[in-house]
Amino acid sequence: MCVWFCLIENHGVKNKRNTLNYNTILVHLLVVIKLISFSTMNKVAGQQMANEAEEVILKQLKKSFKTVNIQETQWKEINNKSLALVESLLNLAEQRNCCLRAVEAANNPVVAQFPDLADRLNASLLFSMEVVMKRLRENMHSLQEIQKKVSRINNNSMEVYNKHHKVLGLDRAIKRSATCPSISDMLEWLADLARIFSQEITMRNVLLDKIRYEDENSIKKLQTEFKEDNITVHTQDNVLKLVLFLEGD
Repeated sequence: MCVWFCLIENHGVKNKRNTLNYNTILVHLLVVIKLISFSTMNKVAGQQMANEAEEVILKQLKKSFKTVNIQETQWKEINNKSLALVESLLNLAEQRNCCLRAVEAANNPVVAQFPDLADRLNASLLFSMEVVMKRLRENMHSLQEIQKKVSRINNNSMEVYNKHHKVLGLDRAIKRSATCPSISDMLEWLADLARIFSQEITMRNVLLDKIRYEDENSIKKLQTEFKEDNITVHTQDNVLKLVLFLEGD
């Protein structure tokens, strides 16, 4: 603005016949002031929109991780019950195979005395195994529902981010503090959890479908899968990173 006033002074001194006048210069000054004011207002409005976008995304992520923690608790409970069922199934398979070997043994006095005993035992054990398998499949269905919920949670969070990411900007997306991980990190952790849930349920279903009552090893593989609960490990790792964020207002 000082430059413009200098121009006004020089204009009056050097050349009074110049076609520009004070009114024209003042109009120019007003235009410049309005442009500066408009730019400042746009900048403030942009920052406000970015703040609101960040708040919406963080709120969604906090909600998502809290819900995932609840789902992980339910997963762990059902997983432990399923492990007990698998171990029961393995015990029944060992009993059945033992009976079959006893029947096949030559000169078995018990079999000779009770010729239908082996068939009755085999039928009883098979019935018990079918009951266990039915309960195990019901548990697998419950685990599948948990996996679907986690997948929806991840998709919902990504939708919220995609809706606001242009306003948010890259700087805010990667910004982190002592109490709050970056939005990009949390989205990545959430996607990893959804992927692990999906992998775990897929592997369990594959191993369950491969079970053969006469094959104890097929049951032992499923037993190992339920013992090595990667869901709990990965979820708890993320919880440690998010303690302060999840406890905040």
